[in-house]
Amino acid sequence: MKTIDNNACPAPKIGNLIARYELDLLDSKNCGLFEDHLMGCPFCRTELAEMLPEAHLLRRHRNQLKQRFMETATASSKSPVALIIKKIHTILDDLARAFTQPLVYAPALATVVVIILLVVLRPELRPNPYKSCLAFEPLPYRTMVTRGNDTAESQFGAAMDFYNRGEYRRAAAILEKIVARQPDRWVSWLYLGISYYMERQPKPALKALTRADGLSKYALKSEIRWYLMQSYLLDRNPTAADSLRRQLSAMNSAYAVKADSLWSRISDAR
Repeated sequence: MKTIDNNACPAPKIGNLIARYELDLLDSKNCGLFEDHLMGCPFCRTELAEMLPEAHLLRRHRNQLKQRFMETATASSKSPVALIIKKIHTILDDLARAFTQPLVYAPALATVVVIILLVVLRPELRPNPYKSCLAFEPLPYRTMVTRGNDTAESQFGAAMDFYNRGEYRRAAAILEKIVARQPDRWVSWLYLGISYYMERQPKPALKALTRADGLSKYALKSEIRWYLMQSYLLDRNPTAADSLRRQLSAMNSAYAVKADSLWSRISDAR
């Protein structure tokens, strides 16, 4: 009886098709040939299982990666970074072909794929250049009369108790339930947005604060736009933040001074 070696591929010529198989680059004939080989090769089955997540990511994002690299290179074609980007663009073109080299190179190439994906497709993993300038200070809650039934008022009071204690996540959980039942209650949207901002969650903060800004006619307009401006910066969107800064400046409130001071710090930090 033939002994099967689990630590080596008995037919490396066929086994080296593994990368092209994972990247969907094989024709039907070679695909069938490799799958027949796979049934009797524990080594290739293990390799396939280990490399599948990286290959899947590469298949999904390869064109997107190339586009982002080239957009950045076009925007700053003379910079040293742009030269590196163009080089990586070339590497991406060669990556699928490189996967067909002996299997020993596959883990290193898979690592390269993961690093590129993390750096390019996950910009939130890179330091936010505006975050250190932001003021993570909650808007003091003042009791106010709002429309709503006794149950809603009781829940809002409970949410604001958590808010005043700095338990913003718990406050947001209750406020989410309130706005789901009373979507026109602007004050709930306001403190929901600030709670998310204090939790460093820009996306839900922007959603809630934008809704509060649209619903509030006059009350706390400067406050809403101050936190909206900062949430845009937390979301790495200085263009939208600058638009809010200009609106605040036109309102001649205390928050106009705070907004201009914040923008000055950001400009100095660039």
